[in-house]
Amino acid sequence: MDMFLPTTNTTALAFHGSKSPCSACSNTIPHQVRSPLPVNLISRVEDESIRNLLYQILQTVLQQAAAVQPAQNPSQPKNIQQSNAMNAVLFECINLSIHLASSLTDPTDPTSPSNPLATINPSTATQLIRQVATLLGKFITARETNVRYLGLEAMSHLASHEESLEILRKHQQTVLLALRDKDISVRRRALDLLYSMCDASNAKYTVQELLRTLPTADYSLREEMVLKIAILAEKYATESQWYVDVTLQLISQAGAQVPEEVWFRIVQIVTNNEELQEYASKTVLEHVKTAPLGNESIVKVGAYILGEFGHLIANAAGGEPLDQFEALKGKWETSSAATRGMILSTYIKFVNLFPEIKGRIVAVLKQYALSLDTEIQTRAAEYLVMASDSPGMEEVLITVCEEMPVFEARESALLRRVHRGALEGEREGGLKRTWLVGGKDARGEKEALKLKIPRKSGGVANGHVVPNTPSAAELDLAGLQIIAEDPESLLSAGWQTGHDRLLLKEDGLLFEDSMIQVGLRSEYHGNLGRVILFFGNKLAPGTSFSSFTVTLASRPGLLYSSPTLPGSTLEGGAQSQWVINFDAQTPFSDAPTVKITFVAGSLQTLRLKLPVVLHKFMAPAPAFGAEDFFKRWKQIGAKEPWEKQLIFASFGKIDLERARRVVAGLRWTILSAVDKVEENIVGAGVVSTGQGKVGCLLRLEPNLEKALWRVTVRGTDNCMIFPRTL
Repeated sequence: MDMFLPTTNTTALAFHGSKSPCSACSNTIPHQVRSPLPVNLISRVEDESIRNLLYQILQTVLQQAAAVQPAQNPSQPKNIQQSNAMNAVLFECINLSIHLASSLTDPTDPTSPSNPLATINPSTATQLIRQVATLLGKFITARETNVRYLGLEAMSHLASHEESLEILRKHQQTVLLALRDKDISVRRRALDLLYSMCDASNAKYTVQELLRTLPTADYSLREEMVLKIAILAEKYATESQWYVDVTLQLISQAGAQVPEEVWFRIVQIVTNNEELQEYASKTVLEHVKTAPLGNESIVKVGAYILGEFGHLIANAAGGEPLDQFEALKGKWETSSAATRGMILSTYIKFVNLFPEIKGRIVAVLKQYALSLDTEIQTRAAEYLVMASDSPGMEEVLITVCEEMPVFEARESALLRRVHRGALEGEREGGLKRTWLVGGKDARGEKEALKLKIPRKSGGVANGHVVPNTPSAAELDLAGLQIIAEDPESLLSAGWQTGHDRLLLKEDGLLFEDSMIQVGLRSEYHGNLGRVILFFGNKLAPGTSFSSFTVTLASRPGLLYSSPTLPGSTLEGGAQSQWVINFDAQTPFSDAPTVKITFVAGSLQTLRLKLPVVLHKFMAPAPAFGAEDFFKRWKQIGAKEPWEKQLIFASFGKIDLERARRVVAGLRWTILSAVDKVEENIVGAGVVSTGQGKVGCLLRLEPNLEKALWRVTVRGTDNCMIFPRTL
């Protein structure tokens, strides 16, 4: 090896520091090690004799290194610096060999078309790769942790080319053993290599081995392992039932380490594949029944799938409606508020699907309508009304519980998560990778993720929406009309009843007359919101609405967009929907309005105000005491625009308990024992906008004798959030 160590006068070699990030190795390879020229300079060599000489040098280095068992032969130099220097040169030669060989055969390599080395005989390159694979097979069994790490890293590089997989597969058992290595860095590189080595021929075996290793895997590695198992199961599934089995087993085993992208993905795939729905419902029910307490991911998947497709197994043994209800009920106590909300949404779907267990569900809804948790209380109370026998509620229930539409094709969130590091310029040991973990398909996956893929409107999964904001170009294609603001006097008669009710609710009936019914469902996260409007033609079948159009009135500070518009014809008894994405850029005071026009015998026009108001973009603030409240109150001050005050009459006799419920429903945190006047209500909240967060403070003072309210709001920016529904 000494004959290949460069001297200080060598002009054909350049500094290219190498370093192993192995956590168990106390002696890293120093940066002042001379190694072969970087790849971008090597590829510019045009002299054929020099290129042939380079190949001969590489082959000689690899042959001599193969004659020595790495890190085990006693003849190796005892000086650690000399050993590191030799390994640095050797691994640079290995990576250079992989690059040169791949550039001859890989048409997608950007250096391939103009690479002068392409004139080398491909058989020579193949021989070089075989030498590299043989040598790396020795390195990954070495005693030195540092050498094992570098061997696995280089083998992952080699696995990124299709021709390399076959010669690497014989080392699969060794790589599996490396998953149990004492060093976490080595285990991580072994996982990368297994992921890269996987293809259709060994996918099932690899996935089963990873599942077997998962329960004992290091905590910091488990989430990455879950993601890669999920991707491999989807990518190489030849049987749809195998995919469902693997993914549900994965979610059951990993529990809290399951990223949301994993269970989102199986929900999307099951929803889009009708042949999977019955089997997935049956399988997920068994997993929910046997899942350990605290595994919320499997409960979420079960709640969604059973709510949508549970009726497909209602006649099967063990899948009766009562069994499904009891399985979810048994997980209630150990679930978070978000998961409980999904379970309640599934219950109301059960009311629609299984009338025979309606009594049990109504009893549960009555119980949780008194919950101290505002979200749970609100959901339970609203669902209780929907489950009642009140006039019109049956139609509302059917509308709200309609089966989810299929999800539109889009980029995989799992692949996006895995490649996120590479897209941001991932660095390993201080050096940027020139290749991607993931085998021969990784480059194409990365390029696809870099494209500006248009975002499509998504579905509402049990009340959980991920807002997707379309671009301006998409809006132009959609033909959305933005018109000037409408004065309130032009709004249709009866608009306010549904509007005011929905100020405290996320979904319900916005407007209804003898011809049309307009429902609304909404979800807000930070400064983003999504509203879905449902339009129902109440006329008899065969009597359609023609020239059906909808338009929005613009509002300063509130941006909105829509990927599509409803169809121009709405048949009698049918329903259509319209998805609108909102973005609160700055605090705003006026709610947007929607204009609906259609022809049904004559031209009909409706103008409705949407319940998209500033408090919908607010979250409760952490509770604090009187001293902190009044300190902040005085810091903000009473000057415009940071203070707004309003006096208004109460709707009937003042009910302080009801007022507190309304304030909490408006997403304020009610602060107890702050104001000296016991009847006064004091609150705090944080409004999210595109420009940042705005802290708001509230004082609500009642005049019990005159049935009047005085509300004062102070904020770090101009904000008008008045609870005028009292």
